[in-house]
Amino acid sequence: MSTFQEEVTKAVEASVLKQIREGGVVSLPYEQRLKIDGALLREAYANIDRDAIRGRITQIIEERIGDLIWNALATELTNDVKQILSNKELREEVRGVLREQIRKAADAVKVAP
Repeated sequence: MSTFQEEVTKAVEASVLKQIREGGVVSLPYEQRLKIDGALLREAYANIDRDAIRGRITQIIEERIGDLIWNALATELTNDVKQILSNKELREEVRGVLREQIRKAADAVKVAP
């Protein structure tokens, strides 16, 4: 069993970690926040290059879709290899072919003395 002091220490640690996670340690009260002029915000918003943003978003989406397709293909290939190698006869046949190819590759890179 833990002592009262250990329980209090755990509770304080949990409370501090929660405040850090939520950003409460470094946040300012609302009334002390920096006030920004509305005209400045409107000007900044008007100067946003929407075409550049669309281009970047398109690039990110294409990369993510490509990653999803690649991962799906890799999973499918892995499943196919597992299926093939689960059959003992096929596994031995694959090993034989691989051994032969490894020997050929090793012979091809041998340096003559």
